[in-house]
Parts: sequence; structure tokens; C-alpha cells
Amino acid sequence: MALNTILSHPDQDSYVTIAEANDYLAIKQNYSHWAGLTTTQKEGFLKQAALQMDQLRYKGYEVYHTDKDYRREQNLAFPRVNIERLYYGNVSSATSTTVSVLQLSAQQYLADDVLNGGAVVVREGTGRGQVKAITDWATATGTATVASWDIQPDTTSQVLFIAPVDKKIKNAQIEQAYFLSRYQDEDILNVISGVNSYKIGDLSETYGTDSVRFALVGGMPFSPLANQLLQGLIDTTGYMTY
Repeated sequence: MALNTILSHPDQDSYVTIAEANDYLAIKQNYSHWAGLTTTQKEGFLKQAALQMDQLRYKGYEVYHTDKDYRREQNLAFPRVNIERLYYGNVSSATSTTVSVLQLSAQQYLADDVLNGGAVVVREGTGRGQVKAITDWATATGTATVASWDIQPDTTSQVLFIAPVDKKIKNAQIEQAYFLSRYQDEDILNVISGVNSYKIGDLSETYGTDSVRFALVGGMPFSPLANQLLQGLIDTTGYMTY
């Protein structure tokens, strides 16, 4: 089954698409390993990486956190209030593939395309509960374009625009998926058992009391690069290090 990358969607299972992972990993010395995986294998590693990331404790809180929202929870940890940018507004007009919020038009902080890759959520009114990926944002009219609406919003609708997640989150998921795909079984068991150093393609790390600390998430080692990318977002009381 294809990955669902629509932010805050109840079925979201990944922050990145396979195409994004392929592009990011193309510069890896051992890219041929990832390139040789099937689509199903890549999807599996990306989903597993997202699940491991979500076992960490992050700053802020999920977008859906009060009784006023149409559902009580979101499927993945991100987006988060105080990390991603959120914009609310009442619908001025809509078509089968767009929604416009006049009060958000021509805002300096909402330049063209800044919401591309984010999501729009219909919070109230006609079409309530829909979550759609934003494919284009036009600041002049405050208009977001989506693939299509199941129920077209109208002027009774209130929407929430969610900016795309930080690239560090996406890159961390890709790094962890790559890590999982290359280093399982004996290699991961060696790390757990206390190997002092190891090499992953073009990455070499040494471990010890005075060196890099290795994250252990859900009983499995966590990519050092993924861990570094998430620093600043993690509440450090929420994960274990060795």
C-alpha cells in the first residue's frame, strides 16, 4: 500500500515519499543498496522509521489536542503546535480543487508556495473533517490548491492551514530507514552488545564513555545522523542513550 504523507491525516504513516527518499539518498556511497530494494521494502523501512521516531518525546503538542477539534488525536507525532506554523481562517470561496481565505491573502509571512507540501484541514462547517495535501499556495488570493475535495467547502467552513514539517524531520526519517535497511541482525546486535566503532557506508562513528552517545529506541539502535537531526525538537527526558 502506498505511503500516506498528508500531514495530520488519520492514516498518515510517513513524512516522506519514496521519491523524496531516493533523491536524498542518491548521494550516499552505498546508494546501490537502497536502489536495489523493492518499493514494498522501501515503504516498510520508511514506515518502521516513522514509528521509531514517534516513540521519542518531542517538544510542543499535537495539533489535535482539545475537545473542540473534530478528532482527539493524529496518527504521527508531527505536526506539532509551537514547531510547525498553523494558520486559521474562514473560507471566502472554494472550487472542486481550491479553497480561498481572503484574510490570509497578501501576507508577507505567507509567500507564494510556502505552504506547498503542507495540509489544509476543514475544522468546521461544510466538509468538516477533510484533510488534504496542499499542492500550491498563491498568496495574492490566499488560495490553496488540493487534488480534489470529497465535499467542497463553502463560506460556512473554517479551515486550518498547516505548514510543511521541517526538513530535518524528513531527513531523519530517511536516515533511519536507510540505517534499518542496511544494518539489521548481526550488525545491530553488535552495536547493542557494545562494539566501540562501526562504519555505515560513508559514515564512521566511534562509541565509548568519552565519545558519541547512541540512542536506543524501542529496543533498537537509532541512526546517529537521525538522532542529530532531531536534536532541538526532542525533549531529552523522553529517550534512552547508551
